[in-house]
Amino acid sequence: MNTTEQARQQWCPMVRMSTVAPVLVFQPDGKVTRSDVAGSFGGSANTGSENRRRNDPDYRPAADTRCVGDKCAMWRWIDPAPEMRDAIEWTCYDEDSPVEEPPKPAEVHPDAEWTPFDRTDDENGGYWTEPQSVVDADNAKVVAARRGFCGLAGRPEVMP
Repeated sequence: MNTTEQARQQWCPMVRMSTVAPVLVFQPDGKVTRSDVAGSFGGSANTGSENRRRNDPDYRPAADTRCVGDKCAMWRWIDPAPEMRDAIEWTCYDEDSPVEEPPKPAEVHPDAEWTPFDRTDDENGGYWTEPQSVVDADNAKVVAARRGFCGLAGRPEVMP
């Protein structure tokens, strides 16, 4: 089981690299030009000349032969989809100060933004909202920790 970042460091058996073979093209005017043709002329492989090194523990596959993780159709998730959280709001009802920000309690994030009530409900006070950048950073950590596996050979039966 890997996170997508861990998987992106591993070799993928489904990658195909085309080699390029030179072809001579004879023109009607007698000139000969060289053209590089990819594909069936040069063949394809999934490891290039690095095939023997895959079992070396220090081996790092070339970037163009690595797994793409969750961008691949064969990728399967082992962990359930993470629950994304919304910004936390701390409400403050204040009879004396309907517009001005009161002192922040200790549990309120230091960068929280104060928004006073609009006074349509005859309520005084307002609320602090956690910065969206903090929420996004927390959600990104949860997404990055989600694990999956290559579904090419089925689900690996190992203990988490």
